[in-house]
This record gives sequence, C-alpha cells and structure tokens, in this order.
Amino acid sequence: MAKFKRLTTGALGALGAAALLSGSAQAQNVGQELIDAVMGGKVDLTLRTRFEHVDDDALAPGGGKVKDANAFTLRSVLGYETGRFYGFGAYASAVDVSAFGGKAYNSTVNGKTDRAVVADPETTEVSQVYVSYQVPTGAYGADPNNYLTGTNLRYGRQQITFQNHRWIGNVVWRQKFQMYDGARLNYDSKRFGVNFNYAYIYNVNQIFTERSGNRADWRMNSHLLNLDLDLGHWTPVPAHLIGYALLFDYNNGAPVGRSVPVGSSLAGQSSSRASNKTFGVRLDGKYPFAPERGPQALTLVYTGEYAHQSDYANGAGVIDADYIFGQLGFEWVGVHLSGAYELLGGDGDYALQTPFATLHGHNGWADQFLTTPAQGLQDVWVQAGYTTTAAVSSLPDMWRQILGNIKLLARYHDFNSDKGSIHYGREFDIQAVKQVTPQLSILLKYANYWADGDNTPANQLASNITQDTQKWWLQGQFTF
Repeated sequence: MAKFKRLTTGALGALGAAALLSGSAQAQNVGQELIDAVMGGKVDLTLRTRFEHVDDDALAPGGGKVKDANAFTLRSVLGYETGRFYGFGAYASAVDVSAFGGKAYNSTVNGKTDRAVVADPETTEVSQVYVSYQVPTGAYGADPNNYLTGTNLRYGRQQITFQNHRWIGNVVWRQKFQMYDGARLNYDSKRFGVNFNYAYIYNVNQIFTERSGNRADWRMNSHLLNLDLDLGHWTPVPAHLIGYALLFDYNNGAPVGRSVPVGSSLAGQSSSRASNKTFGVRLDGKYPFAPERGPQALTLVYTGEYAHQSDYANGAGVIDADYIFGQLGFEWVGVHLSGAYELLGGDGDYALQTPFATLHGHNGWADQFLTTPAQGLQDVWVQAGYTTTAAVSSLPDMWRQILGNIKLLARYHDFNSDKGSIHYGREFDIQAVKQVTPQLSILLKYANYWADGDNTPANQLASNITQDTQKWWLQGQFTF
C-alpha cells in the first residue's frame, strides 16, 4: 500500500509538473502570439500636396473684396495597424498639415481675414486611435461563411462614412479629415447580403484645429443606424435598398456651425435646440441591358431617396424638413451620362441640414451651400464622365501609359430655393484625375459659381451664395 501511495503520489507529482510545464509553454506561446501581433502589423503613409486658388467676390471685414487666396499645402498621414490577436487589434495614425509659399490665404486661424478662405489650417495631431475586435474567419464553426463572420467592433477615434457621404462623411477633400469619437458595430455579411452599422458618437472632431475654439469639437450623445440590403443577393434585382436613422443630440456649448441657417429663429439659441433626427430610405441600382457583354454592356443607373428631418431630444419644433433625391443615367464603355434633382426642404425659418456630410461632393465644388439657406435648396444638375482606359487599349504601351487611366468629369448645377422662388445661381465644375501608378495620382480641378444678380439681399441669405466664386486645384497624392 505504501508503495502504491508512493507511485500515485509520484505520478500525480509528475502530471502536475507536466501541467505546469505545459501551462508555461502555452503561456509563452500566447505571449509570443501577442508580440507577433503587435510587431507584425503594417505601416501606411499618405502624402497629399495641393495648390488651391480662390477668387471670391466676398467682402473683407474692412470693406472691399477679399484678396485672392493661394494655398500650397502638404498633408502627411502616418499610421500603424497591428496584426490580429484572437480577433483583437488596434490602429493609430497622426496627421500633419503644413503650408508653404507665403501662406497667402485665410486658413480660419492665421488672421489673414483680408484673403479668401481655404479651410486647411496648419496642424499636427492624432488622426485616429482605436481598438477593435473582428470575428475571425471560421470562428464558432468550421464554415468560413458562418453567420458571425463579418462582425467588427471599434472603439475610439475613427473614420465613419455611410454610402455617398451625404449624411455621414469624413470630409476627405480637406487636408484634415473629420473624425468621430465613439463606438461602432459593423456587420458585413456576404453570405446574407447585409451590411449593418450602428454607431454611438460622443464627439465629432471637425476639420478645424484646437486654435479654432469651439469649432474643433462637436460634443453630443448621438446614435447612427444604417442598414444596406443587397437585393441582388436574393432577387433578380441588381440594387441596394438602404434604410437609416440618425439621432443627433447636441450638448449645450457645442458649435452650431452648419446646423442653423442664416435668418433662422434658432440663431443665438442653445446648441441643444438644433438637435434633430432624420429617418430615410434610399434605392441604388444598376441594370445592364445585355449582361452577357459584361462591362461593355449599356447600363441604366438609378437612385431614389427620401428622408425627413425633425426635432429630437431638446431640439426646437421648427426643425421639420424633407429631403428628396433622384438620379437617372447611363454607363457604356467608359462613358457616364446622368441627371439629378436634389431637394433640401426649407420654409424660410429652418432648412434641412447635413453638417457631418462630406459636403464638397454635393451641391457644387465651390462649396457655396455648406449650410442650407433657410429658404431651402433645389439643385438640378447634369453630368458627363469618361474613363480613357478602353479607348486607348489598342495603342502602343507608351501611349497607353500616358493616356490611360484618366477619369474626366464635368457637371453643371442650377440652384433655386424651395420657398420664395429665389434663383441663387449656377455652377460649372470639371476635373481630370490621372492614376499614374497604383500609388500615385494627379488631379486637376476647376469650379465656377456665379450668383444671380437679382438675388435676395445678403442680409436675408448667407452672403457667400450672393457672390461669384472661382476655384481651381492642382493636387498630387502618393500612398504607400
């Protein structure tokens, strides 16, 4: 018996020692995996240099027309993303915006108010910093297309964009991006044809810097929901049906900024009185008339959207406006032709606002309607685009490299009010983008807005939409 006890005691001791050694080895393995994830990430670097010229008929503070602006700026963004550690990861990036060549422009913080505005102030700051969790492929089942695959959680400062940036964007056109502080859940399931987003936002870091005072941060307690259903996944209809709910509850002391139009009864009130909710639905689709021809097929392109904006939380009752958008066009062998109608409803006191959109991409590149006038806005536009790749495919290599991968786009806008039959003006925009290499692109762009000479006096409208403006840009971007 004593011998048996000694054997069992020894065996248990050996098993215990083996377990400790195994646990130690396992812990070492886990530790090594963590080190590999942190050190085995990837660096990203983007350099974007741009020259922007602005000829604006706006009035300077001391009277007379402001001087032309000439802004030569460089944006540098350096980021690092870790590898995945049991689905967890992190990302951080910093941005630097520097100006050169005399800085002959009003950056909104450099005091050069006698110059036209180019809203690219110099700054160096954290751009994004967040932790995330992504369900690993094959987790919770052997099927890589299991129902949880495509789930991603993020917390921290991050970019958030929905669809065409009409409501939620990162203002990518400006040298300093717009970022959001908060938490986000994204479920992108290729198996079910569903892309769902929910975000809780407690602060929006705008394109301005800390020197801009309260315009830099927009404090809030907001909830964003966006559901994108790929109808082509389940039906013969090649389209996306999108529903969204945007609930913005602004804190007192937040910048009202682009949420209150000139002349509104909300002007001068607490920023929480601008709190609003927007519910909307959108249909995006493409219909090829001869699908067997692939990308050579003549394709119908269509979009329809409706939304309603009303008061929310402590928002004022005057917040009540509709949004309507419709677009119809055709694509064929690199050619795009389309026309559209967009309504941002207004009754003379309040008009529908989209302050967190990438507004440069909507209602003209001259940026005259960053805040919707209280009388509302009707924008009728037509556009033509062309990509040269197919047209030069038969040319020698040298000419294909020079003339290929160029995207041309021209657009004409006609702007009117929703209330009061006011014709604000017209705008012509044109651009060319050349993808030189996968890392390098060059852009040349021009916008010309000319106001209606019979416009309502400036004290009843935002002064910028009563003044003619011309802008042009030359830009190069390198991504590593």
